[in-house]
Amino acid sequence: MDVKLNLPPSISDPLNRGLVKKLPRTFQPYINQEIQSWQFKFPYEQNYLQSVISYLDGLSPEQFENLFLGVRQVEAKMDLGSPAFSEREQTIEAASILARSPYYLPWREEVNKVFDRIHGAALGEEQARLAAINRLLLLVFPGALPLDPHDLLPNWPDGQLKRLDWPKETRAQPSLLEALLKGKRQPDGRLGPGFLEEFAATQDRNLGDVWLIESGTGLRELLPGLVGVGQSRAILLSFERLKAFREAFLEQIKSMRKSLADADAISHRLRGLKVESWCPEEIGNNPVIREFVRALFLSNNGTQLFSNAFVEWGTAQAAAHARPVVVVCEFGLRSKPKPFTSVAIFENPASASPLPSVPDPEGSAVDAGMLAYYAWLEMRRHPECRRTACVCLFENAPYVFAAGTEDFPLWKETEPVAPERLASILRSWLI
Repeated sequence: MDVKLNLPPSISDPLNRGLVKKLPRTFQPYINQEIQSWQFKFPYEQNYLQSVISYLDGLSPEQFENLFLGVRQVEAKMDLGSPAFSEREQTIEAASILARSPYYLPWREEVNKVFDRIHGAALGEEQARLAAINRLLLLVFPGALPLDPHDLLPNWPDGQLKRLDWPKETRAQPSLLEALLKGKRQPDGRLGPGFLEEFAATQDRNLGDVWLIESGTGLRELLPGLVGVGQSRAILLSFERLKAFREAFLEQIKSMRKSLADADAISHRLRGLKVESWCPEEIGNNPVIREFVRALFLSNNGTQLFSNAFVEWGTAQAAAHARPVVVVCEFGLRSKPKPFTSVAIFENPASASPLPSVPDPEGSAVDAGMLAYYAWLEMRRHPECRRTACVCLFENAPYVFAAGTEDFPLWKETEPVAPERLASILRSWLI
């Protein structure tokens, strides 16, 4: 497939002028791969790539050479003559060639200098605009996890606890999630839309602005209006609903022999497989989301085996690729790990061992508490996401744990905070 036919002139014109061939050899795989995946990119990624290409294309020959001078000098000392070093795409084997070079660290330093200059010159204004946007990371710990909110404090130094309580006049208490994410009950008995549904419905929403990432299916069931109503509303990733996808991937990965070349071959095969039949409809019908999930499982990090790892890594990758405005995550209860070999060789634990699955609430709680903090760090490490407020909800404890910027309005609230008041605070933060 010739994806160049789908490229905007801001990219296709520089390519036709031979821009990529003028780049240092180690830059060509990255740029070529980014271009080849253009139609599968989120709006943020497309804007980023256009800005980088336009900046490079606008440099004079002298400026272009000065920009890459340090990289070319280090490349001249490296052994890049191996046929395994692809200039068309980034591969595991090519990465290993760079990593084994005694000049890897100097090369990495020069590459960072190049991107720092590009970002400062080409992306500074847009990055400043995005950095001014209020964002929200909402992390939900279900009642099945015996997690004490106070246990988060020692390992989360910038977080605070706020006690929650229902107003005395409240007769029938909804669940905490319903109180936070849904609106008032309608004449037909159903709960109306809450702040998240209102935010996702605004006209200026882009694909990748709102994410629901969960272990089970609770968020999907609570917020059906965000699912299947168009790609600009919300992206739903459910570990449970992706079961067929995960198991099919594991069958492919566990056939890998112990060589980098075979790892690249399997990775290439997995990238080319038609996976629509493995996907729930909210993913299979959208090529951008579908390819994000494929890449998510290819990057591994335990996402195929453990639901809480899936939630954390999905959040990290959503932040990296889409710079979301809202991410709502719900962790879950996993089984105790079976014999270590079933994890080490990427087999489905349920089929790798005849032993029955045993729930592990204590281990799941430890995982979730640790991975929640990692998810927060992954969001915050991007300059565009520095104004992210993180709010942790506990279905089995009357507290909310929060972290964020100094002007997050929750800090000024007197305890106890009513759940409906918390919903109002989050609405005002976003809308």
